Amino acid sequence: MRFLRNHRTLSKVSCFLCLVAILAAIPAAISPQGSGDKILSNYELLEKVSASAVRELMENMPMTLDGGVVFLKKVRGVGEIDFVFENVMYEEMKDAGIRISVTDPQYGITNSNSKSYKLSYQIVRMSLKYTKISRNYWVGAKEVDRAAEVDVFVQLIDVATGDVVWVGDANKREKNVIAYSLLDSVEDEEYAFCKPPRNEFRWSRLIEPLAVAGIITGLVFLFFSNQSEE
Repeated sequence: MRFLRNHRTLSKVSCFLCLVAILAAIPAAISPQGSGDKILSNYELLEKVSASAVRELMENMPMTLDGGVVFLKKVRGVGEIDFVFENVMYEEMKDAGIRISVTDPQYGITNSNSKSYKLSYQIVRMSLKYTKISRNYWVGAKEVDRAAEVDVFVQLIDVATGDVVWVGDANKREKNVIAYSLLDSVEDEEYAFCKPPRNEFRWSRLIEPLAVAGIITGLVFLFFSNQSEE
């Protein structure tokens, strides 16, 4: 092709191809790199929001336990995901020095000298969602907004008297943004609630054909521009 042997045309083609290469590199250049912190898995994000809710409940709980045993009783849940909150609640309460049990109070140690309480809890809402999947500008790297939420209502009941000595609730939400490329590594195949739907519009279906068409159009333009100069 004679027009490619022309020095001016080669310069134009080189500049055009360099521009294409720069545009292609932009997504990697502005890809979310993070701050160096460990990226939490979806399961760990649920644990984090659960711990935040449990700590708030314990902070607001009246200091009337006096070393008594607290019997934990779930009266409402939302499904398989409940156990994440429950495991965290057991660990947080034990770490705080609270004596806990899952045995029904009538079969427990209610006749001992220790006071006993029943902590009746309802998991009203608990979920992990991808709230947004988007790009930094139309050529940027794809990002995912994650949100984990838990909403819990509790009653603390004196087993001996049946009195409700305290009522509390906690609603916590944790959210962050991660690179789309990390989704497979943060999801857990074992638990469906750790793989929320990826509701997204794939711009690549429109952009890729337009990019190819743009390159072809640019080369055709360079060809006819060179012909007119000759």
